[in-house]
Amino acid sequence: MLLSLLEKTSLKPLFVEQASPVIALHAGKGSISLSFIQKGSGPAST
Repeated sequence: MLLSLLEKTSLKPLFVEQASPVIALHAGKGSISLSFIQKGSGPAST
């Protein structure tokens, strides 16, 4: 998800500038989720 998000952001810089707060929130939640998954959430890690 993060890679596709980065690709979309690189293709649409104007959209990113306008929606930077939203993207920041999603990126933050994504980072937290990834950190929990990487720490070993058992079968939850995909």
